[in-house]
Amino acid sequence: MSDEGPDLDAALASLDEAGMQGFEFVINPDGSVTFIDFPPELLDIAYALNPDDPLVCERRALVTTDEG
Repeated sequence: MSDEGPDLDAALASLDEAGMQGFEFVINPDGSVTFIDFPPELLDIAYALNPDDPLVCERRALVTTDEG
């Protein structure tokens, strides 16, 4: 990931229709984003938008653990 943040276009381009099934998020009144369900390819984007989201943090920790 670069200093500019994740590449949204590249992440979305890597998804097929099946990857977008069940993709849910909520834009809260304060402008923050809560991710309910999202494909692994969007993890960096989910984290960049809301690094305090417990689900995002949990999934990120699992990926970090799986990668070693």
